[in-house]
Amino acid sequence: MAKPIVAPPMSTVIDSSGASKDYSPSQLALKLHTLPHLDLTFQRVNSSFNPDLYRYREAILFWSIVPLVWMFLTMLVVVMYFCYHCCQSDVQKAGVCLKWSIAVLALLSCGAVGAGFYGNEETHKGLQHFIDAAKGIQFTTSQTRAQIKWMEVNLNHSVISLANDLRSNIPRSHSLRTEINQHLDRSVRHVTSIISSVLDIGFKVKRIDSTIELVHYAGRYGFYRWLAMVLLFSWMMVLFVILLFAVGKGSKYLMLAFGILSIVSLILCWLAAGLHLGVIIGTADFCIAPLAYLEQMTEEKSDREIIKYYMKCDHQFVDNPFKNVGYETFPRFAYILSKIFIYTFIRHLLASQTIPSTYDNAREANISLAKVHMSLLKILPNSKEKEVVRDKMKKIFKGMDSTFQLLMHINALVECTNLHKDYLDGVSGICFNGLQFDNKINNRLNVNYGIFRDGMVFLLVSIGLTGIFFTGVVLLTSGSWRSFTSGFGEKFKKSFNDQK
Repeated sequence: MAKPIVAPPMSTVIDSSGASKDYSPSQLALKLHTLPHLDLTFQRVNSSFNPDLYRYREAILFWSIVPLVWMFLTMLVVVMYFCYHCCQSDVQKAGVCLKWSIAVLALLSCGAVGAGFYGNEETHKGLQHFIDAAKGIQFTTSQTRAQIKWMEVNLNHSVISLANDLRSNIPRSHSLRTEINQHLDRSVRHVTSIISSVLDIGFKVKRIDSTIELVHYAGRYGFYRWLAMVLLFSWMMVLFVILLFAVGKGSKYLMLAFGILSIVSLILCWLAAGLHLGVIIGTADFCIAPLAYLEQMTEEKSDREIIKYYMKCDHQFVDNPFKNVGYETFPRFAYILSKIFIYTFIRHLLASQTIPSTYDNAREANISLAKVHMSLLKILPNSKEKEVVRDKMKKIFKGMDSTFQLLMHINALVECTNLHKDYLDGVSGICFNGLQFDNKINNRLNVNYGIFRDGMVFLLVSIGLTGIFFTGVVLLTSGSWRSFTSGFGEKFKKSFNDQK
């Protein structure tokens, strides 16, 4: 079993001056990570994030069950307390102290629910920030595929077709015909290699879109979670208004209705607490050391170097690992990254390995085509044929120039710094709390929201406080609803008897 992670690894990002800036996980994530991780047999489990391990999933489930156990004990006490008061024969009228106690607890519960609204919004913003970053990556991949498609069409029609057409301009009996044909064959071969390389990039980038479905599911989960919590908190606010109205009017029927509805609400409250507690602890474990989890999922040293290069993106201390890495690395690494949504690196991986050889092919094709151009201009007998060759070569070189521009644009898109920023934007939306950067870097990364910044803190605390205050209100109302004055019907009956 791997050793528990006792200290978060540092990650870096490069600012405009070229200096690297370090950051560490939030203090809340560190504290949650140090909580004991126990499976359902109460055996200690390694707290390192590993959702593929069954015992680790049991440890997360264990913490989700804790609020449910508390709810069961609370319900048991409430039922016993309610039965005890129902069995009492003498009923005393509710005093001012009891009414004020219920009102104060109701107001405190309203305050906790208000904090819950704020925490729920901040949590939703953090998740939405991650989803927006993923959508930006999806747009970039689609643009990359569109440019690759345009490059394929351009090379086929503007370069290969015209290069083959130049063969008709070579004099049949000239001694340089064989040499010119060899240069043309070499240029077509290099251009075909370019097309094969860029199509391979496009094919593998297209496979990244399958991981976008996971982000889509995450977005749907985030929306329904946010909506469910808004409805729950709104329902609680309505119940507290009913309670305050019942206390003010002294109506035991409203108190009884509140008591029945509050039991259901209390159950929903602790269920929500259990769900969020499990999610928070699992997310905290991941946020402690995402690099360690990625390294754990890899088998070969080359894979770990790739992960470290793109997560740290520090050119001063980490060398580019793709100079001598073969294509066999990519399928396994793409599978690893897709499991945790860090698919931004895949685009960088594929292009960084392929573009250098593509540049070489483009350069060699240009050299061969230049030799063809010079040779044809020397051997062609009249200026009219030379003009035809110049026109064709002009179109060919224009197509090659477009190819170089597209390659440079793709190279800029997949450069380490930009893609590392994409990674930070996505991860910061989930677990960012306080990057140790200056304000300029914070503004550049747009890390204004994060699940662990304000959202989960207020949400989890507010749910817990709401449940505790709610429990106190339920205990008071379940034992005192009979001591309130009679309902409106009995008041009307009493008034009628007095008049009679």
